[in-house]
Amino acid sequence: MLGQKNTYIITMHSLIRIFAGYTAAFVTAVLAGLAAGYVRAVRIMSAPLISAMQALPVTAFIILVLMIAGAKNVSAVIAFIVVFPVVYHGMVQGIDNMDKNLAQMADVFNIHGMRRFRYISLMQCMPYIRTAVKSSAGMCWKAGAAAEVIGLTRNSIGEQMYLAKLYLETDVLLSWGIIIIIASVVFEKLLLLISDAAAKSCCRYGMSCRSHASADNCGGHNSRPGAADIELDDVSAGYGLENVINGISVKIPPGGHLCIMGESGIGKTTLLKVIAGLLECHKGSVTVPQKVSVVFQENRLCPWLSAYDNVRLAVPDMPADVVRPHLEKLLGESGCDRRADELSGGMKRRCEIVRAMLADSDAVVMDEPFAGLDEDNRSIAVKYILDNIGSRQLIVSTHDLKDAVRLQADVFFIDKNGNG
Repeated sequence: MLGQKNTYIITMHSLIRIFAGYTAAFVTAVLAGLAAGYVRAVRIMSAPLISAMQALPVTAFIILVLMIAGAKNVSAVIAFIVVFPVVYHGMVQGIDNMDKNLAQMADVFNIHGMRRFRYISLMQCMPYIRTAVKSSAGMCWKAGAAAEVIGLTRNSIGEQMYLAKLYLETDVLLSWGIIIIIASVVFEKLLLLISDAAAKSCCRYGMSCRSHASADNCGGHNSRPGAADIELDDVSAGYGLENVINGISVKIPPGGHLCIMGESGIGKTTLLKVIAGLLECHKGSVTVPQKVSVVFQENRLCPWLSAYDNVRLAVPDMPADVVRPHLEKLLGESGCDRRADELSGGMKRRCEIVRAMLADSDAVVMDEPFAGLDEDNRSIAVKYILDNIGSRQLIVSTHDLKDAVRLQADVFFIDKNGNG
């Protein structure tokens, strides 16, 4: 059979139909999954249809399609019906399991639109999409071939299998079965290669940027005229109905540096979230700048991006020849291009410090930014912060009084009752 030209023609006809159904199902399911993931009404309305596509036997759909549309494209339609629910659920599951911390980071650094979708949202969905591709590729071929057998689609593998059965040509029947297995495996591998290539493409930050600019005109180096005081007056805040901080009053003038100190779990992070605009207070008044960049207490880097690309994602208009020297000061030349998930804890902290300092902001909030840094790297990081903070307010939480001295900062203590 392999030496017959007709074998390849028939296989290609079946491949084209099944691939067309798969492609249509994949694209439609991804779009529908996106809509269902973000709009609850879409998910509720689509649930009965998805359940029906999963519950009814494939043969029932084959008979229905044959009655309505005939046999010519039955394999394409059946491939669509089999693949759609798998990819749809993969997309919805990916959206449901997105990291809320990364979403908050994106909000802080004003990462929206296609940048956010491509480099943050889509990359978190890719493992689920890849699993869906792997699961549905083989199912697609089995269902498509079965549809061709029942529908006797002309010039198809299914038709040839039916004729082989009719004439008791067991060797021909087995040969076509082997061809289906080979085609299914090759089809799956090809789709996975495309999926992996798409993921790698999303791992490379390619946003266009200005090629001619100086550091003094970019991002965090801007000193905003007329910057206002940061002022908290009798502020109480916490989570749910319980207050973590109580009656906090503090004022930070433009260019002021403040270190917040206290025992672990006392409310330092809560106070920083209020200043950064990430947490509403239960009582009191808060006056903070519109744009605040943040070094979060836990790692908020995209693990699939390099250290350099993580910073560039937050400062898309800043030229590469400005960003890289800043990052090299804290990570060295070799550390810039390493993926975030390959960096040590201390290197991640330094990368986040650079991102916060370069971001366009009126104030910089840092939650224990020197955690995991040895003495030498801590000194380098402190010098970098002082060299680049400009006239912006700097608010840092720390357990080490020496950090306040190094940062030339006032100290604000929170006691065990959450009072300042």
